[in-house]
Amino acid sequence: MTNEEAKELIAKYNAGQCTDSEKALIEDWYMQLSNHEHDLSDKRIEEIGQEILQQLPKPDPEERIAPSREEADSNPPRIENPKTVKLIKVISGIAAVLLLWYGNYMYITANRTPTNQETTSIIQPGSNRATLTLSNGKKINLSDAKTGVIIDVNELTYNDGTPIENPGETIGTQTLSTPKGGQYQVVFKDGTKIWLNAASTLTFKTSPSYLATREVSLSGEAYFEIAKDKNRPFKVLTSGQVIEVLGTHFNVSAYKDDVTTKTTLVEGSVSVNQNIILSPGEQANLTGSKITVQKIDTDNAVAWKNGEFMFLKEKLRDIMPKLSRWYDVEIAYQNEDLANRQFSGTISKFENVAEVLRMLQLTGEINFKIEGRRILVMP
Repeated sequence: MTNEEAKELIAKYNAGQCTDSEKALIEDWYMQLSNHEHDLSDKRIEEIGQEILQQLPKPDPEERIAPSREEADSNPPRIENPKTVKLIKVISGIAAVLLLWYGNYMYITANRTPTNQETTSIIQPGSNRATLTLSNGKKINLSDAKTGVIIDVNELTYNDGTPIENPGETIGTQTLSTPKGGQYQVVFKDGTKIWLNAASTLTFKTSPSYLATREVSLSGEAYFEIAKDKNRPFKVLTSGQVIEVLGTHFNVSAYKDDVTTKTTLVEGSVSVNQNIILSPGEQANLTGSKITVQKIDTDNAVAWKNGEFMFLKEKLRDIMPKLSRWYDVEIAYQNEDLANRQFSGTISKFENVAEVLRMLQLTGEINFKIEGRRILVMP
């Protein structure tokens, strides 16, 4: 297979047109390369080939290919599996793609010329940062050495039990907000836990008001683990949407600059706007006043909470805002058509932004330039 043919196969994969065998094997070995296995010797390439072959279906002795007359005259009969023959051809193509990807990566790594800003500073990932605004207007910058805060009517503490000094009035409406590049957890007295993603705001009332209503308002993204209470449902209010639950785990993405608000159920049951009931593994998508429901991989929706970026045939226009919020950077496109290109991959969100961009660059279809805190997307 030539490099051009290999590039066509990469494009076929990104367009979602690969066979199941092509897709599974390409993704498996692509992820090995993206996890920094950069010392591929000839021996290692041969080992990879053998490992791929071991994943193929075993030959079926019932399936035969009839030999030609010349072959029958000159060679003894031999059993072949047409499926295996077809997959051997697939493996040859995949091997070429792996080498092409590896070559692209090494070329990008060796020949990429950083900007002045890149040589003087590295854009680091976000961290535990948040501000708690009390009902009296007092703002408390929460410790970045802690991961969460426990809300109680009598006191405020971090989730390791450390008290927050001089919080002032703790009764009334409070707001927990994370900046770009921030995340934080809040735990309520009833045991409910909420993880707040970057550039998000959660508004709530403290006890006894909270215990009576169990209601919060969200702008941005949060993952919820709701303590069960059959007598008092928990409500999450977002723009144009009311989510009601008794006790369950779910994720809500409701950023103001996103076209769609997404509610993903991991376990339990939730009601969206009183007329749509979600089952585990389903996602409600609110666009305007219309709600649609689809089955999805919940790992993808909650990857951020588990410390990862996970993209599954996701358009760049949806990927880059996530990077913008977490790394606190501006995104610009040299060509707006680039925003429609699709990518798949998984990487820790605690890598610096250059590592995430390099993963996307491995396809050879996209390039990035870092200028201070601005990322330019280029062909």
